[in-house]
Amino acid sequence: MPAHDPGMKVSSRNLLLDMFFSAQSVQELSNNKPAAAAAAAAAAPCAAAKPLRHTAMQIVKWIVSLTLVALAIVMAMYAALGFEENTLLNTMWYDYAATTNNTAPSNHHLLVPPSSPAPKAAIGGGAAAAGSGLEKELNQAEVLQQQQEQEDCAGRYIHIYALPELFNSALIEEYCDGRTIWPTVCNTLINKGLGDPIVTSVATAQEGNNSSSSSSSSKSVDFFSPKLWYQTDQFALEVMVHERMKLYECLTEDPSLASALYLPYYVGLDVARNLFNPLVQVRDKLSLKFVGWLLAQPEWRRRQGEDHVLVLGRVVWDFLRKDATNEWGIAMLRDPELGNMTKLLIERNPYAPNTKMIGIPYPTSFHPETDADVEAWQTVVTESSRDNLVSFAGAPRKVEFNGKLRGTLLHQCMESENCTLLDCSKISCPKNPQYVTGLFLRSVFCLQPPGDSPTRKGIFDCLVAGCIPVFFSNDSAYAQYLWHLPRNGSSYSVFINENQVQENGDNVIEMLASISSTRVKKMQQTIVGMIPGLVYAKPGYKRMEFKDAFDIIIDHVLGKSGSASPPHLESDSQDHN
Repeated sequence: MPAHDPGMKVSSRNLLLDMFFSAQSVQELSNNKPAAAAAAAAAAPCAAAKPLRHTAMQIVKWIVSLTLVALAIVMAMYAALGFEENTLLNTMWYDYAATTNNTAPSNHHLLVPPSSPAPKAAIGGGAAAAGSGLEKELNQAEVLQQQQEQEDCAGRYIHIYALPELFNSALIEEYCDGRTIWPTVCNTLINKGLGDPIVTSVATAQEGNNSSSSSSSSKSVDFFSPKLWYQTDQFALEVMVHERMKLYECLTEDPSLASALYLPYYVGLDVARNLFNPLVQVRDKLSLKFVGWLLAQPEWRRRQGEDHVLVLGRVVWDFLRKDATNEWGIAMLRDPELGNMTKLLIERNPYAPNTKMIGIPYPTSFHPETDADVEAWQTVVTESSRDNLVSFAGAPRKVEFNGKLRGTLLHQCMESENCTLLDCSKISCPKNPQYVTGLFLRSVFCLQPPGDSPTRKGIFDCLVAGCIPVFFSNDSAYAQYLWHLPRNGSSYSVFINENQVQENGDNVIEMLASISSTRVKKMQQTIVGMIPGLVYAKPGYKRMEFKDAFDIIIDHVLGKSGSASPPHLESDSQDHN
């Protein structure tokens, strides 16, 4: 509502009332025959001018009528602007009386008693009544909308803690000010955590890759719109989820109404700052401060953190350092005080299933804005020719980091005409996701051996491109992403026991070639249906039919998923014997 000058209100109302009461007096005079007769007798010299007097009376009547109509219009305008006091006329009368020393009328002369709200339809005639009726309808619509929102949000309210800035935005500033050992991290956090848009619109899996041993075609891929595809970092989820949570439709500022309380602490960014610092006191400093702050909150004490949620954007091993040792990471998740809190990570500890640690998908480079974007990409995936049987995008690893298995797979891929290799030691795959996705789009199977840890971002890059992942560890996916992947691992993936490759010397490419085309087609169809739930839509995404990875997380956190978490999955090896 626009601001009004109070002085202007008083002066304008006084003017209107002067007009109103003057006009009313003239009207009463014209309707009072004795008074009119007396006035005529007093004006005897002019009695002969009867036509002139008749004309004058008509003019007076017209002035009165026009004045009343103007007053009704003004009243309607005040009502439309939301000017609400006891009643407009009552308020105007008291202002008028105060400035002219008139006596306020008794209550029975008021249009509406001052002690009760005035129905605006009673003010100013038909125009005001129409305006009032419209306003009532709008108010009723607002009430109904609020009631509907309350019904829709029943049991779904989430409260976002207003954490001190040192736990989130100050960490981003530290990276962007160049005060950490990671000068490029700042660019990965722009665009609400999505990173830089992909600037190359046409890509091939062969560009920049001098070590490929593929016999595949050089068919180009032209689907990477910079509006939908980004150089999203694998560790960006803390910022991304926070930005999505800010736009969640059922937020509440009242923690007592919330079914879940979200903690926007960027603990992964915190850990990475001092990842190689030998002093555990330095590494643990901020996380210890956070835990102390959290345990002092009355909302935490109410349920001992049972309804609290924290997203950790790195693998679980970065937060499980043994106490008082000099090994990797921090010790935050070893604190028993945090045992009741739900902890969402890109890789959980599969050997501690009762610690409320849940694996959630790594972010991919695809961030749709609409359902149409998702459907269009599913069409691209479905219609892709897939002229490569097998592909592998990765780099060699040291033996202590699963390097032996990788070395074997790299060798087998380079020796086979049915396998394409994208060597990420010669091209930066994180900064060129279009090359990775282009390769996976043209491949039937994608090898997904463990990296520095059992999981890889490539698993989700592979699935979003419609490529069938090939796993060598049960901990890579089956025991990790219980909310987002199907119960039956063999419905979308192939499992080959590492021992079959390392000890028996089985050739992975030949084993995959033996899988029936019927089963391949079924797995591909399953994967296409999984795509919406594996991607993180851009903040502000207006979903209709599809639920993205964030929506699925929210449903499970609130217990609205409609199904229990799937059990630990058994490996599928029936096609590899």
